[in-house]
Amino acid sequence: GIGIIEEDFRLSIFNRWGDLIYTTTNLHAGWDGKYKGLMMKNDVYVYKVELKDIFNKTHHSIGHFTLVR
Repeated sequence: GIGIIEEDFRLSIFNRWGDLIYTTTNLHAGWDGKYKGLMMKNDVYVYKVELKDIFNKTHHSIGHFTLVR
């Protein structure tokens, strides 16, 4: 994204039972589909993004995606 303060970014990914399986504060890192070194199964996962923009406004976004290989 544009205008994101990189020090105030967090991406979290949860499985369908609400277990945290991935988190990062690196704006440029992505999830590789693994948890504890094992590939996760094709399923629906939930993401949560928290960040601040250059105007110091906080943003939160929650959604879901389907992992398909």
